[in-house]
Formats: sequence, structure tokens, C-alpha cells
Amino acid sequence: SSSLSVQFIIAIYERIRDEIKRQKIKVTKQGNKFVIADSDVEKITSALKEKLGKEDSKKKEDNEEFLHMIDQLKAENSKLKSENKEKDEELIRINSKKDEEIQRLRSMLMTSKNSMINSCN
Repeated sequence: SSSLSVQFIIAIYERIRDEIKRQKIKVTKQGNKFVIADSDVEKITSALKEKLGKEDSKKKEDNEEFLHMIDQLKAENSKLKSENKEKDEELIRINSKKDEEIQRLRSMLMTSKNSMINSCN
């Protein structure tokens, strides 16, 4: 959890640094600290809030698109399951007919065989 918060802090720092560079804000060093004007702080926070708002909006749009795709996939999956069930039922019917036909042919073969044996006697 602490490594996640460190990554988050680093990401924020990088965004602030990038925004300072983008807006060409003057940074001065006082002792071991880097300082910018209060008015520049407002510019940076406003710009970052706007960017974050756009990113959140984009993420929301993406999530809605993913949910729509998931619904489509669920519908397709349901359709395929239904088709698969129908094909399974058809296969059972075909196999049943096949087994009946094999039984009928065996019966005919046995009758024919018995007839030939009887005619030879």
C-alpha cells in the first residue's frame, strides 16, 4: 500500500513539474526549496483540475463503451449457447435415428441369414 502511495505522489509531482515546464513558469531556489509565485500555483492547479476532469470524463466514456461491449458479448454468448443446445438436440435425434436404422438393418440381416440357412437345409 505504501508503494502505491509513493507512486501516486511521484505521478502528482511529475504532473506538476510538466505543467510548470508547459506554462514556462519561473522557478526560483530559496535555500534547499524551489519556489514559484502564488499566482502561478493557481494557474497550475486550474490546469491540472481541468486535465483531471477531462481524463475522468474519458474514463467514464471508456467504461460505458466497455459495459456496452460486455452486454453485446453476453447477448452473443447467449445466442451461441442456444444454437449449441439446438445442435446438441439435433445430434441426439440423428444418433437415435442412426441407431434405429442400424438395429433395423441388423434385424433384416439376421432374417436374411436365417432364411438362407433354412433354404440350405
